[in-house]
Amino acid sequence: QSGLSRQVIYNYATLGLLRPVSVNRAGHKLFDATALVRIQLIQNLVARGYTLRDIRQIFFRER
Repeated sequence: QSGLSRQVIYNYATLGLLRPVSVNRAGHKLFDATALVRIQLIQNLVARGYTLRDIRQIFFRER
């Protein structure tokens, strides 16, 4: 649905940019609609020149 590869989604999750709502028996991470919105935000920020490290700092600063 996001149009991104599994590897990109995995990288975002590993960096803490996305959180799965659950993990199924096969070990696949499952994400909700909120994750799709967050993916769009990440992609917009990347397009504007932010690095994933920058984005992580922004997201964690908001907590």
